[in-house]
Amino acid sequence: MHKKQNILMIFLLIALSVVSISFHSNHKKLKKEVARLKREETMEEFTQRNSLLLGIRALTVMKYFAPKDVVDKSFIRIGRNYDGGYVMVDDFSKCEAAYSFGISDDVSWDLDIAKRGIDVFLYDHTIEKLPIQNDNFHFFKTGVCGTSGENTNLKTLEEILTENGHIANKNLILKIDIEGAEWEVFSKTPSETIENFAQIVVEFHGVNSVHDGHKFNTMLGVFEKLNKTHQVVHVHANNYGSYDIIGGVPLPISFEITYLRKMDNHFVPSHKYYPVQGLDMPNNPNTADIFLGYYSMFAD
Repeated sequence: MHKKQNILMIFLLIALSVVSISFHSNHKKLKKEVARLKREETMEEFTQRNSLLLGIRALTVMKYFAPKDVVDKSFIRIGRNYDGGYVMVDDFSKCEAAYSFGISDDVSWDLDIAKRGIDVFLYDHTIEKLPIQNDNFHFFKTGVCGTSGENTNLKTLEEILTENGHIANKNLILKIDIEGAEWEVFSKTPSETIENFAQIVVEFHGVNSVHDGHKFNTMLGVFEKLNKTHQVVHVHANNYGSYDIIGGVPLPISFEITYLRKMDNHFVPSHKYYPVQGLDMPNNPNTADIFLGYYSMFAD
């Protein structure tokens, strides 16, 4: 009798152990599933919040690029058709020198400036010589940077202006297209030096990188610095880079921006639609230009 009871007891203990192990295993699975669902909900909420944040950042960039018209002055295209030409204010009478950073194989902008009797200082450390020579050209196999370093092929804008005797000259113009290095150059260059340029044309690259907090803050710093002394008077999107939809906002990857010095001019709200017919051209002639529309709506 006792032997049967012992066998029954052992069987019950084994059964209880199995049930306990099964319950514990299922409980762990249940906890993992609940945690997974919570993570998914949190990620969904985070994605929504992140999308809103990125959309606000994209709109902020558009605000800084909102152009105004300049009183009593007209616009002209300087440089070749399509890629390499820029829309500028047709006012070069007081210009004593032009600086051109980023040449590659295109000097069409530089030639148009030189034809006006203006000396052009051309800088590009990636080429050996210019594709075309001109009596008003002064070429340097040197690149521009934000901070002096060990690389002797790069110099700051201040160093370059000082070497050419232009550090105090307020009658300069600037063209800069250096494939993303413009952020560091403008970020590190003092406002007093930037203000030497009566007119600036710059191609900003990677503008769609608003998801990167550090890059976004750098961009804002550059825009705020430029806007202290200069006003955006023309905006054009480079259609080689297309655009991204960021938080529901279409933001081109690269912009060509024309700045005019504030202290020399008076500005009024612009009612133009961009690109401007007769002035702007798609950088890539095989693709339609990027339509920006009434971009001035983002102005203060």
